Amino acid sequence: MINETGASSDPADKSIACNLNLRVYNAGQDRAALWLQGGPTQVVRGKPCVIQINQAIDARYVSHPGGTALQFEVPANLLHPVGGLDNAVVRVESTIRRLTVRRGGRLRGYYESIGCRSRQRPISVDFLSEAGQSETATAQARC
Repeated sequence: MINETGASSDPADKSIACNLNLRVYNAGQDRAALWLQGGPTQVVRGKPCVIQINQAIDARYVSHPGGTALQFEVPANLLHPVGGLDNAVVRVESTIRRLTVRRGGRLRGYYESIGCRSRQRPISVDFLSEAGQSETATAQARC
């Protein structure tokens, strides 16, 4: 997870790096835990995080047009890790291991998709800022 951090008084300031490792854990029925970890001695994507972070974010799977969405809120202590600083996620990459189970004679995946075209699956992420502004990021993933 690539983050950019800077002075709250200057939205253009992105002078502090805070890159973190992200792991997704199954947390029970329709729930997940997003585990974030990093710190000054842990280099992630070429840069460490200037402060130590070891924290889970509670997430849940919700019905969404076209399938299921993973929904969560980033806690205030991650958005503003130190007084006078703002932190923003600018890039996330994750890999979900292919986990399967046999149900009714069929092999089913923990994650399954029906939206594949030309071996690509559309992905979209909706971001809602603290000020109420909404933005959507889109990408394609292999099926």
